[in-house]
Amino acid sequence: MSKTIQNKNLSLEFYQIMVENTNELIGVITKTTKYEYINEIAHKKYLGYKYDELIGKRAIDFIHYDDLEQFYKTIIDGKNYKEAEVKLRFRHKNENWIWLELLGKRFIDPNGNAKGLLIARDITEQKILEQKLKESEKKYWFISENANDLIIIINKDGTIEYINKDPLLKILGYKPEEVIGKKSEEFIHSDYLGKTGFQTVEYLKKGKTYIELKVLHKKNYYKPVEVSISLFIDENNDVKQLVILRDITERKKAELQLKTSETKYREAYKRVEFYKDLFTHDVINIFQAISSSVDLFKILNKNLKFPKDSEDILNIIKSQTNRGNQLVTNVRTLSKLDESEIILKSTELYRTLENCIKYVKQSFFEKEIRIYYNSISHEIYVSANDLLADVFENILINAIKYNSNEVVEIEIKISRIIENKRIYIKMEFKDNGIGIQDSRKGLIFQRDALEQKGQKGMGLGLSLVAKTIEKYYGKIWVEDRIPGDYTKGSNFIVLIPEAFST
Repeated sequence: MSKTIQNKNLSLEFYQIMVENTNELIGVITKTTKYEYINEIAHKKYLGYKYDELIGKRAIDFIHYDDLEQFYKTIIDGKNYKEAEVKLRFRHKNENWIWLELLGKRFIDPNGNAKGLLIARDITEQKILEQKLKESEKKYWFISENANDLIIIINKDGTIEYINKDPLLKILGYKPEEVIGKKSEEFIHSDYLGKTGFQTVEYLKKGKTYIELKVLHKKNYYKPVEVSISLFIDENNDVKQLVILRDITERKKAELQLKTSETKYREAYKRVEFYKDLFTHDVINIFQAISSSVDLFKILNKNLKFPKDSEDILNIIKSQTNRGNQLVTNVRTLSKLDESEIILKSTELYRTLENCIKYVKQSFFEKEIRIYYNSISHEIYVSANDLLADVFENILINAIKYNSNEVVEIEIKISRIIENKRIYIKMEFKDNGIGIQDSRKGLIFQRDALEQKGQKGMGLGLSLVAKTIEKYYGKIWVEDRIPGDYTKGSNFIVLIPEAFST
């Protein structure tokens, strides 16, 4: 008999050690919820209380007010002695609230008293994670419902499980209940079937992010959309699709308009090329006829003895005709300025300038023109092309045309400067003309050549002069001849990169 008692005592001692050292919170309470027993190690570890700080005190005094009703219904007032579970907040010794998952069971002790066995574990971290998840879900739900794009979740069978309400109505005209539960293929144009669904796995492997589709609007027409598809695994380990769909109707309209504009531009360009070729052909014929007539007149002049001045006039006509032919060539060259880079070459500046001076004096023979020029050398080469003569002529013609003096005076100063580690030839064309107001100094290089209809000669116009200089990687601007007084004439300044002689 004593051996049996001894074995029971050993068994009781074993269970007591096990209970005292478990990580579970174990306690026994009376019907009034007073503690009769707690395993001190676990309670000290998780709740901060020692044995004597809880024994004799009511459990309900430590439970959060909002959780008391559930505790009473589940644990205290239960009508049977089966196990019951509840999640509640218990006050830590440091006054913080600890979430416990509590398993309670009523029993009758040997003295016939109703008691309660409480076994609990700390689930605070789990509750914090659940709260964060809930907040995250709420945030993403809010984002989804307020997004401009359609956000859709499709299961492995191709059935739509979720779709955000407002964009659905705005983009496709449906209500969620008209779409959820249906197959996604029902809304996709037949030309695009196979590009969606779980066939997208291979598509995604290729590194592509977006595809374009046409989807059915409620009003029975198809809308162009851009779709982004990704796969994910939900909380039940089911593979699903997250689809983000964007309406690209306006973008498609813009692309069509751009394509139409490009077509119209090409047609207009072809017409311009045609007119340019027609102009070139006809003008050359006109100049050829004039030139032939002049040659014939010279032959007749030898026999008929016309006045001596007629020879000079004929020479001017011949010069102008040659100039016109050269202009046609230059216009054809100039038309290529915007199409490609022009070919620059080493161009002799001094001889080109002298020829231009001679030409403008002949063109304005009725005016008294005095042109003075000095140069650092008579052998200066710049990086330019055949249009350089037109540049000089237009600047000189501008100085003559806008001049009300009886004697037109133009001073040309040529020098060499270094700017940004590059050597330039600097040319200053100073005239005694009417001058240019400050407000117009930049505008004169922007006007189209066609605006200068009253100009004598057939030059390119100052705007095209500036464009040509730009192609030479040079610069052009205008200042007052006398600083501060524009009425005393202008000073056109041209910088052109120097080149080596060939």
